[in-house]
Amino acid sequence: MRLLFGLSVIVLLPASGLCQTMVESAILSGSVAASASGGAAATGNALSKALGNIDSTLARAAGGPATALVRERRPTATPPLPKPPQAAFEGIAAGTSRTDLIAKAGKPQFSIASSDGEILRYTTREGGSIRISIEDGKVATVEQTPPKPAATPAPTSADPAK
Repeated sequence: MRLLFGLSVIVLLPASGLCQTMVESAILSGSVAASASGGAAATGNALSKALGNIDSTLARAAGGPATALVRERRPTATPPLPKPPQAAFEGIAAGTSRTDLIAKAGKPQFSIASSDGEILRYTTREGGSIRISIEDGKVATVEQTPPKPAATPAPTSADPAK
C-alpha cells in the first residue's frame, strides 16, 4: 500500500507541476497576445489552444485517447438588426413601458445600461436616429434626429448646346 502511495506521489506531483506550468504559460501567452493585438479574440484563441494542449497532454498521461475537450472558437457573422421605420416611434413618449417600445420598434441597434437606467439607440430606415432613455422600465425621454435631406442635383442649363 505504501509503495502504491509512493508511486502515485512520484507520478502525480510532477504531472500537476507540469499542468500548472502549462496554465501559467497559457495565461502569459494570452496576455501577450492581448497586448500585442488589443483584441479579445486573440486572447481567447491563445487560451483555447493552450487549454487544448493541456487536455491532450492529460489524456495521453492517463493512457486514453487524446481527444480535445476545449474546441477552438470560430467567429460567426451576426446579421445586422433590421432598421425600423420612423413611423414605428409614433406614440412612443415618456411613460411608455420598455416592453411596449421593443414590441413596437424592435431591438435597438445599440443599448447601454447604467445605474441611472438604460439608453437605447435606433437608426431608422429613412436615415434618422432615435435616442431613448429608460428609467425604472419606462421611457423617460425620446430624442429624434431627422434623416439628412437627400442631395439635390445641380441645376442644368435649358440649352443643350451650351
